[in-house]
Parts: sequence; structure tokens; C-alpha cells
Amino acid sequence: MGWLSPRGRCLTFDATSSGFVRGEGVGSLALKPLADVVDGKTVRDDKHPLLGVLAGVCLNTNGRGASLGAPNGMAEQEVIAGSIRNAGIAAADVDAVEAHGTGQVLADVVEVGSLIRSHRYQDQTPLPITSGKTQVGNMMECAGLGSLLKNLLGIRWGLTVGGLHLRELNPHMDINDTPAGLLSEHLAYPRRSAFAGVMSKGYGGTNVYCVSWGTLDHERVPLRAEAGPRICFWPGGGGFLDVKDRPEKGYYIVGSWTEWSSPEAMEEEGSNVYGYTVTLGENSWEQFQILLDADTERALHPGGAKVGKETAVYGPNEGVLGASTWIIDGRCAWVEAPAPRGEADADGGQELQLEAIPVDVLDVGQPGDKYRVRLHIAGKWRSVSWEKEPQAAGGGDDAPPFECVGKYYIVSSWNGWEYQELQRDPQVKGLYYAEVTLRWGDGEFQIVRNKDFQQVLYPSAARAPSGSDVLGPDEGGEGLHWRVRGCPGESFRIELQRSLAGGEDAKSVSWRGLER
Repeated sequence: MGWLSPRGRCLTFDATSSGFVRGEGVGSLALKPLADVVDGKTVRDDKHPLLGVLAGVCLNTNGRGASLGAPNGMAEQEVIAGSIRNAGIAAADVDAVEAHGTGQVLADVVEVGSLIRSHRYQDQTPLPITSGKTQVGNMMECAGLGSLLKNLLGIRWGLTVGGLHLRELNPHMDINDTPAGLLSEHLAYPRRSAFAGVMSKGYGGTNVYCVSWGTLDHERVPLRAEAGPRICFWPGGGGFLDVKDRPEKGYYIVGSWTEWSSPEAMEEEGSNVYGYTVTLGENSWEQFQILLDADTERALHPGGAKVGKETAVYGPNEGVLGASTWIIDGRCAWVEAPAPRGEADADGGQELQLEAIPVDVLDVGQPGDKYRVRLHIAGKWRSVSWEKEPQAAGGGDDAPPFECVGKYYIVSSWNGWEYQELQRDPQVKGLYYAEVTLRWGDGEFQIVRNKDFQQVLYPSAARAPSGSDVLGPDEGGEGLHWRVRGCPGESFRIELQRSLAGGEDAKSVSWRGLER
């Protein structure tokens, strides 16, 4: 009949299948009602451990066939449908099937077709199909019971056991466009309980199909919390972002170091985490916002100006570019404390003197230090944070003087308060200059860094002369300008000198007349 494989292996579903190999096995199961009705109430006996439930069983025969071992696809589909109907479930509720799978070319093709048509005739959810005969052979009288035990124990462990020896699919078995999965490795069940089917056949044309149900054994597979973020920075959940609040190309960052133009893409670091490295300029602070798709009219921002990290995120909104910003501030904080007393006034004869002392803050740094900015997203919950990156070798107090990286512009009365860029002197580090011509007898000006009016350099007094003390850069220069005196049409060279060395930020502004 060609039932026994000359290769000594049961190669179910494989292109080289040639029958089955005999196996030996003994098995037994104790069947009892799951529950009894006593005095009108359903009572369940929990004295004995429950391995699983036989939800539905059906038996039929092939009837007259072409030969003793000829398969009958219609009879197989009928017995499967009857078992599912007896179980009182839908065909799509069956999560996996243990096929009879004797390793015969024609029988395997017919059986797989019957299983797919009976379980997934409308649903496209893949149906895992496997066969225990590839592992233990055909145990004949014990074959059906062995497959049933394999299913029940697999559910207790939460997985469907894959088959062996499947190297090349049977060429007569066309499953490319069908929801079938012939397993060659273990597959976890999607839920903690599952329905599984078992197909078994007899020599005389008998077909039996059984639907069993079981649950995961938590003593064998303990419940484990799903791995989450290393740091929890908000409550779980968060729902889903609206389509208008999601980017198509990605998230971009823009800030004070780029003149609030030329947004740069943030890198995706993991699941809904985006990062970008910001380098502090000569101010020891930088402000920024985050844009969707580099669109300045779709900005994510905090609830105010110069806000620290791990605060609420608003937006995307329009018309807020450069207004509500996060700030990475590497400057020290200053507090007043009693000044040390000398021996002469130790008796308290003089008033208490106070002095300002620096206090390090969390993000304290210096020009050139790098900070990693991260945007975290979980549904509608969003958070912006940053941390200082480790300092490279050669940094610290012994590092060479930091060279200014910003651009500086004059805004003045003689140019209509428009930006006029200062040129960098190639010979002297930190020296910027511009040649200007007065329209009237005198003129007033300030200096702005990176076209940002929150980075204004200004004198300590109104209408200050050349060489006056320089304050800023910040937004506090309202009404404070340098004043250049001269004649209409007279030209001047205005110079800004800024150097950072030894922790000091030295700034000076001066000008002189030019001969024409």
C-alpha cells in the first residue's frame, strides 16, 4: 500500500514524504464531567487537577472509496464541522490543529485543504498546523491519544509544538494564498487559554475530530510583567495621537544656535523616543523647540518661556516659534551668603556683609559641552528631557579657550533696525567688526546674536559711549543703546571683542572713525 516510509522518517508535509514509520506508545486519560448540577446549582469538583476540556467530538466514515487508504476531503470537512458545532464555538475560535499527517503525498494535501476550508473559509487569521508523527512516528492505536495529549500539554505551556523534517513543501500543496501555517518551530498561543483541534483516522476510513480547550499553567509558566521603559516618566496609557498631531517625515529640532531656522532631524533611538545632541555655545545656554516635519507652524513647546526639562508638552501650534521654549542652562546659580569676617571686626562692631557665591545646578556646564535632548511619546503623553554627555578627554579647566561660534548683527537707527552682520576678523580670535555710515548727526545701536532678541548685547546705561560695560546677551536691553556721535555721511568701524578663557566671558564694544 506504500504506507511505510523506506527512509525511516515521517516527513509530513515535505516534498520527499514517502509514508510513516511505526512508533510505540501507551497513553491514558481519565474522563469525568467538568461540573454537576446539585439542587439546581452547578458544582465543580476541584479535588483532581484539570488538564483540559474536551469541548466537542465528532466521528464519521469515508464510505465507499477508490481504495482502502484513499482520503475523502468532503468527509473530513464534515467531521470537523460537526465537532466545532458540538463544541458550540465558531470555526475561527480554533487556535491550532494537530493533523493526522501520515506523511503520504496525497493524503497530506487533502487533509491540509480540509483543515483550511473548515476553519478559515471566511477568516484570514493564519491557522497553525503541525503533526506529532514527525517526532514519535505513527503509534497506531495510541496515535490519536498521543496527539490529544500533545495539544493539552502544549496549551498548559502556552505554545503549539512545531514539527520536524519540513525542508521543502509538498509541491502539490498550494498554500501561498491561504491562511495556513505549517509549523517547523514552536509558536506561542495569542491568549492564556486556547482551543486546539486533533484529527485522527483509521484504516477502514474512520475520521475523528476533537476540539479541546485548556489554559496556561501559571506554575509552569509564571506570569511576568512585560518589559517596559527603564525609567517611568508618566502614567501608563495615553491613548492615541490625532492624525493632525503626528508627523509624516519625523521630528525636527530648531533653536537659538541656528537662528531659529534650518531645523535639523532628530534621530529615532527606540520605540517612540527621538534624540538630538545640542552643543552649548558661548552663552552657556541654548533654547529650542521641536517641529513636526520641519514645519515652523507645527511646533511642540512648553507652557512658558525658558522652561526646564521634564515639563508638559503643548502643540503642535502655530505662531509660537521662539516664544515658548525649553532652555538648557549650563550657567551656575548665584546666592548671597555672609562674607567671612576678619579678626578686626570679630566682635561684631560692623554690619554683616554679604557676598555672592556660585552654586552648581543640575545641568551646569560650559561652552562646548554636549547635551542629549530626547522626546518621549506614549500616546498623547509627551515629555522632553535632556542629559549632559560625558566630557571628552582634554576638557575641563585645562581646555583651550572656547572660540565663539555664533553670528552677531548690528541693529541700529541708521539701518532701520534691520540686521547687519558683523564680520569675523580672520587674524584675531573673537573679534567681529562692521563698517557703518551715519545718516544723521548721531545714531544708536545694539548687537544681537543669531538674530535672536533674547540674545541682545547692550550697555549698562542709555546712550552709552564707546568702551562702556557690556551686558547680556539676554532680553533685558530695552532702552539701552550705544550712541555714535558724528556728522551725516561719516563712516565708523564698530568692533565687538568676545573671548572665553579661564571661566570668564570678556566682552567689549568700541568704535572709531574711518577716513574716506
